[in-house]
Amino acid sequence: MFKVWVESQEWNRFARLTPHAGDFRRDDWRFAKGKPATGHVPDDLVFDVDPQFGVELADELPNTFRAHVLAERFASAVAELGVKLERFPVGIRNARGRIVPDRYELVNLLEAVPCVDLERSTYITALVKGQLLKVTKLVLDPSKVDAARPLFRIGEAPFLWLVRDDVVEAWTQAGFTGCRFVAVEDYAREHQGL
Repeated sequence: MFKVWVESQEWNRFARLTPHAGDFRRDDWRFAKGKPATGHVPDDLVFDVDPQFGVELADELPNTFRAHVLAERFASAVAELGVKLERFPVGIRNARGRIVPDRYELVNLLEAVPCVDLERSTYITALVKGQLLKVTKLVLDPSKVDAARPLFRIGEAPFLWLVRDDVVEAWTQAGFTGCRFVAVEDYAREHQGL
């Protein structure tokens, strides 16, 4: 039915972005929480590739701030789903200090559905009421999940995005790299609840 969108584990192959300092750092939480970010993203935002990881630029660039930095073609595929989201063009600076010609976007999904079965899941709660900081066993309440939705954030854990299986299949066929999609029941084991 749905899979959890997680980053690739191919650390030696794909480039990874460094934690960003500067003006964006104080607003990067908006991308983990799905809060509107228009007016909070600098027009000239550039992310640096971390030289400790791979150099290949994937269609999704992993990072530590739980944001989806996608190649333009991947961002367009997400937008074609008709979900409510924001897209911000960003630059990527490689390990040599040059801005790469490939076009990337910071994508912020603004649709969230509270759907965690809190009785059957295990988790650590956040300071914000109704929010989960870490999920160690993820179980969804099927009565709260609309199977017609192609993509949405989990309301209680908005850093987690759920993607409908047919969309995962289409994206896999399109060859998008830098991300993985794991079964909900395998999320904690596969991703260590991060």
